[in-house]
Amino acid sequence: MKRLITILLLFLMNASGCKLQNYRVGRDIPKDAILSFEWTDKSDSYPPYYTHYEYRAENGTYTYTWHLRKGRQVPLTEEDVISAGTRTLTQEEWDLFYSRIVTGTVHMNREIDPKDPGPWAFLYWKNAKDNFQTYHFPSPEQRLQFIEYCEKLIKDE
Repeated sequence: MKRLITILLLFLMNASGCKLQNYRVGRDIPKDAILSFEWTDKSDSYPPYYTHYEYRAENGTYTYTWHLRKGRQVPLTEEDVISAGTRTLTQEEWDLFYSRIVTGTVHMNREIDPKDPGPWAFLYWKNAKDNFQTYHFPSPEQRLQFIEYCEKLIKDE
């Protein structure tokens, strides 16, 4: 029954001109259109942690910001911050960041369930539709390369 309803809904959406769509980084979203990319991961399991990475392009300047927390209890507080900072990226570092997200897809946003363990990633770009920002890596390997690159930038600081 659910399958029939889904097929009917997709048919009606298509007939009315409404399309389900996603955008591919590199094909539909060029590198020079990217405004910011945010990655957040957290866990309330022991030991709880919170990780937030943000890459931003503004007026020809590229920045990378991070905020890491790790503690013994939930909720984590400012006292649990283990590393935080912002650094300016070179063109080469920005290109390496971009190589970690290229071919990923951006989908229509959805409500984030408070029970959703994450991680969550969002990409914002010039001329984007307001409701398309939820980013998905093309593979687990590429997601791991992204995380490793973020950690490397922090260590190099």
